[in-house]
Amino acid sequence: MSRMLGLLLLVLGVSATWAKDCSIPIGLHNYAKHGHASQSSTYEGSAGIIPGAELAIDGNDDSEFKLGSCMHTKLDYGPWLTIDMRRLIIVGVVVLTNRQDCCRDRLMGAQVLAGTSPDVSQQKSCGVVTDVSQEKIPICCDGIEARFITIKIPERWEHLHVCEVEVFDFIEGK
Repeated sequence: MSRMLGLLLLVLGVSATWAKDCSIPIGLHNYAKHGHASQSSTYEGSAGIIPGAELAIDGNDDSEFKLGSCMHTKLDYGPWLTIDMRRLIIVGVVVLTNRQDCCRDRLMGAQVLAGTSPDVSQQKSCGVVTDVSQEKIPICCDGIEARFITIKIPERWEHLHVCEVEVFDFIEGK
């Protein structure tokens, strides 16, 4: 029945999207917070702030760069941030806190990857950032087994900055 409905909608020129629940969990354990983070480069010259990778998993989700809670790369081709959670989990949702004081469009098109290897080519795609209008951006990973989470802006020169990355495990039925 659903196949026929989809075909009918396609023929009529109507698109349908069946949304999955990718809400931001409340009260669940954030596995990124106790991990280790690394990034492709570190931006320099910002009022005494060294915006290293560890700021993306420090538990502080302030979204203004000057408050010292955002990681920030130099202008790189394909900049990335990788988090080693130091344990395997079944990933449900990755939540990115985007910078709000400026430049929020830089995160547009960023890929969120997850896997058991730090090698990005061995990781599976959770999704792509397609909306930067909100401070918190949930990306569904739908139960990918992972120890490593990578946020990468593919195939362009860009600064990558993320103010917090939270990783929550998969809950069946969500």
